[in-house]
Amino acid sequence: VNTDLSTPSGDPLTFATALKERGYATGMYGKYLNTGGMRKICAKPVGDGSLHVPEGWVDFLGACPDTCYVNCNYNRNGQSAWYTNSSSPTGSNYGTAVIGNASLEFAKRAMAANWPFFVYVASHAPHGPATPAPWYADLYSTPDVIAPRTPAFNVSSPDKHWIVATQPLLSEDYTSKQIDDLYAPGPACRLRAAVY
Repeated sequence: VNTDLSTPSGDPLTFATALKERGYATGMYGKYLNTGGMRKICAKPVGDGSLHVPEGWVDFLGACPDTCYVNCNYNRNGQSAWYTNSSSPTGSNYGTAVIGNASLEFAKRAMAANWPFFVYVASHAPHGPATPAPWYADLYSTPDVIAPRTPAFNVSSPDKHWIVATQPLLSEDYTSKQIDDLYAPGPACRLRAAVY
């Protein structure tokens, strides 16, 4: 057993490997690791042209880069694949749709074959730039839509982890310009980008 845990490639000790060893079909779709960890997975192909697929995944669709929304490249089971057809009825140039459709197809195949399965879905949405799908471009376009204000919103927590404990309260101006404006209704809209 390789016990070198110094590389963030997903190898060799992952929950996917453990699930696969126990008979599960495993599928991963979207952001596998942050950019630094994707170097090995998204590196330019060498030799036979194949890309690295982390151990344990039966079906793998890793976003290269993990921040893409439109016309994205993926490591598709060890091969570089571009999804750029905007006229596809399944939205095959929009990253969230590509990831969602591939994961649903995998789950349907697994259920039809009566396999135990695990699906890991990780789209970039609704992270910035929060690019919505064209078919949702006008959704939530009313100017009165604001980000949710849950009981945990803008609360000081000095008894929490230092990163949380040292954060200053958000000003009304910051909340309006940096949170509400990204949430909705402008062109970069987290609310629309999160819809699938």
